[in-house]
Amino acid sequence: MELGGFSRISVVGTSCSGKTTLAVQLARLLDLPYVELDSIYWGPGWRPRPDFVDQVRLAVSNDRWVIDGNYGMVRSTIWERAEAVVWLNLPLRIVLSRAIRRTAQRIRSQEIVHGNRETLARAVLDPDGIPWWVLLSHGPRRRKFRRIFRRRAYPHLTVFELSSSREVSVLLEWTRRVCGQTR
Repeated sequence: MELGGFSRISVVGTSCSGKTTLAVQLARLLDLPYVELDSIYWGPGWRPRPDFVDQVRLAVSNDRWVIDGNYGMVRSTIWERAEAVVWLNLPLRIVLSRAIRRTAQRIRSQEIVHGNRETLARAVLDPDGIPWWVLLSHGPRRRKFRRIFRRRAYPHLTVFELSSSREVSVLLEWTRRVCGQTR
């Protein structure tokens, strides 16, 4: 279970599953450019950018990348070019606790995320706030990915389903060894 032979990798999973953390680490280990879909998608006021799809097409036109994100509107654009998908399929209790902890930290610190700030009102009252989004999207997203992978809708893809933090660590360690890197 390693990614050393792949040059176009998509990392997917629900919010707070660790997509960005893993994708950044893989990009560094494999010496591949890193693309974060959230940075391309979100504009001021948490509004979607109108050129999102065009920007994703431009990013995947390159021969080498690690992309993290789950936007259904560009999934086929990415997966038609990808060689591997890493699906972070972690339990709801883990991702929800991460979502609450991360959101609380960002509210306290007033951290700017994609040009925006998370607020208590958004976190508590808005179904698009991260904790609510995780709670509402975890099950449906899990079922959707299972259907897609079971159907073999993208038969050229190698799919790595990781269901625990331990499995993520094993993937990284094996990839590190194949790439000849030590910690």
